Amino acid sequence: AMAPADEDTIFKALAVLYQMTSHRTDSDADLDVRMNGYVQKLHQYPKAAVLESIEKLADTEEWWPSWAKMREDVEFRCQHGLALLKAVERKQYENCQRDIRRYTQIAGSQPA
Repeated sequence: AMAPADEDTIFKALAVLYQMTSHRTDSDADLDVRMNGYVQKLHQYPKAAVLESIEKLADTEEWWPSWAKMREDVEFRCQHGLALLKAVERKQYENCQRDIRRYTQIAGSQPA
């Protein structure tokens, strides 16, 4: 879940976002530089956060988002994902502790 998306997956998602938003008219060279820059930056983040963010931005933005806006949304999703992971791990730990206490009580009540 925390592994980065491969560059091709990111590029394809950005291409869809590009088609769904308004943007300034760039030369092919400028567009290549922009897309490659976004791909390189986004490749540093977990796949789920990147793809969720791009999908959300396609649904909510009229214009192609700035890198700052996209980074903010991706990082928000990363933090949210880490918080969920920590909550799940905490619950698993609590369940293990409860099971250990229950087992110890059962074992302690058995005649020797």
